[in-house]
Amino acid sequence: MYLSWFMAKRFLRVASSENNIKSMLRICFFSIFIGTFALALVAAIMNGFEKETYKKLQGINADLIIRSRQPLDFEKIKNILESKFSKSIKAITPSGMHQLILRNDETELTNLVAIKAIDPNTISNVTTLLDSISQNPEDIKKLLEDKNILLGTGLSQQLDSKVGDPISLLFAQEEKISRNKVTLDNEKANVSGVFKTGIDEFDNNIVVMSLNLFNSIFPDLGITTIELKLNPNVDGEKLKIELQNLLDLNIFSWKDLYPPLVAALVLEKYAMIFILALITLVASMNLISLLFMYITQKRVNIAILKSMGMKQKDITAIFIIIGMSLSLMACFAGLSLSWVAVYILNKYPFIKLPDVYYVTQLPAQMDLQINLIVILIVTALSFLASWLPARRTKQINIANILKFESQ
Repeated sequence: MYLSWFMAKRFLRVASSENNIKSMLRICFFSIFIGTFALALVAAIMNGFEKETYKKLQGINADLIIRSRQPLDFEKIKNILESKFSKSIKAITPSGMHQLILRNDETELTNLVAIKAIDPNTISNVTTLLDSISQNPEDIKKLLEDKNILLGTGLSQQLDSKVGDPISLLFAQEEKISRNKVTLDNEKANVSGVFKTGIDEFDNNIVVMSLNLFNSIFPDLGITTIELKLNPNVDGEKLKIELQNLLDLNIFSWKDLYPPLVAALVLEKYAMIFILALITLVASMNLISLLFMYITQKRVNIAILKSMGMKQKDITAIFIIIGMSLSLMACFAGLSLSWVAVYILNKYPFIKLPDVYYVTQLPAQMDLQINLIVILIVTALSFLASWLPARRTKQINIANILKFESQ
């Protein structure tokens, strides 16, 4: 094997001085280099999209959510969770969910919305919802005191309501609902703040109020949701099953709220890697052409090596080493440039994205897994592209080649 390495190194040195082969070497190097760079950069961008989207969705929503149609005994459940899962659960907060109609009395604009009633004292320990408030989130207790509510930016625009404007909460109590008639109660409130999460379903449909105001409007509903923040490296799916078996309640994670989106992000990432791997495959075709040309040019040298007793597997290894060396140099050069490109995209976010995405700039995150995947893809394709022409050396007839060349 050492002889194969030595001969491969010598053949490469000789090839670099021959114009035709030298040009083919450059074409092969740059084609694999560009293919690797494109594969790594797009994989990093798709990984960035996935991580940033997950980060935003996971921040707005709790890691695990316990929900019931009936009022929950929050203190009892909290004591159970803190006593049995203290190593897994970092924070707990209660909340309530319901629906009502918002009306701007000045413009007569109305909208059916979902209420999220929160505990201002503990909500920040579980979600990042309050970080998206345009006002100072540290004053959240003041923003939600009395009959103050928070609107999403989209909902605020739909109702033409600004901070400080009065607004009507229209809702129906169960005892006032009959088959032919629904009587709505009217509760006056004030818009004390506006939040922008970047998630349309929150910004366009959610109203945030305190649990005190919620209980005064819907005294029979109580706490119907308990949100949990988990400690780092805790297996959320395993804990979810344990809690379901213990509490016999409906428990789901933030990923369960967006199954199509989560599946689409994973599918897009691997689909893009597959498509760009095909580009790398096309680039590897140049390597096949180069080695076929070089083997044809060096057939006399190969015949001499065979006549001197060099094994066929060692001769085959020479050209595999040549192909793999060229490919791996191009691969690591492409990976290095992709790291530089990722750094520039993160340092200077000059590519802005429209509001339909969950991020405002083009995200890119390179990690070890992406590097390993790219190296494995390029290595596998390059080995195949080197092995196919290297097999041709078996067909070289020593006697015919040496007889023909000696004439």
